[in-house]
Amino acid sequence: NNLCGVTSLTALTSNYGTKPYTTKHYYPTKTTTSGKSTSSVTRAETHTSYYYTGSTYLSTTEETYKMLFRDIEDTANIAYWLASRSFGSAKTYANFCMRHINSGSVTFNFMCRGTSSSLGDNSGNKGIRPVVYLQSTLQTDGKNENGEWILK
Repeated sequence: NNLCGVTSLTALTSNYGTKPYTTKHYYPTKTTTSGKSTSSVTRAETHTSYYYTGSTYLSTTEETYKMLFRDIEDTANIAYWLASRSFGSAKTYANFCMRHINSGSVTFNFMCRGTSSSLGDNSGNKGIRPVVYLQSTLQTDGKNENGEWILK
């Protein structure tokens, strides 16, 4: 969000509201070996899911846009999970989500959905894109035959 210049998420979450939603549902937990609650419970949770299109905040020709939303060859949009949770709810279910980059947008996709009778998962097919910070004194010696940088 900071790299895209998105400093206020209020407008982004206003589509869904920020008030707690109260639903009766199963939920993910680390306290059971199955990873889910043993019964449905009534919980009030704040909707924190949002989305935005990267090109609304960055020019598609900027290096930052290319690093976040394009593949290495800059030929296609990429999709990967972000390390950022969110929650979304409706009257009959609760979505436990992870944010992700997909088709030039920051959006969310549910990892699991709790209802009053079960908790189901959504495995998805996104990868994880590592973020690495390099020192400014790093030097390279060109690329090898595979196009990978050779570090000195």
